Amino acid sequence: LRLYPPVPIDSKTAFGDDVLPDGSKVPKGTVLWFLPYSMGRDPGRYPEPEVVRPERWIPFTAPAPHDFPVFQAGPRTCLGMDMS
Repeated sequence: LRLYPPVPIDSKTAFGDDVLPDGSKVPKGTVLWFLPYSMGRDPGRYPEPEVVRPERWIPFTAPAPHDFPVFQAGPRTCLGMDMS
């Protein structure tokens, strides 16, 4: 799912003024696009991202909900997340 997410591009709309973790201000009504397809191939996050290395996940510790956007986060997470 990291390399081939079912939804390769997605967007969210800010329903109120907000601030991103890096301090960027997001005014109400702003549409933010994010690309799970590109995020899963980011060498800054995953060294050698296209190489299959199971040891990356051993021992397994669940990532924070926002670190793995394929399943979404918050009140509308993917129902199949716990089965994968």
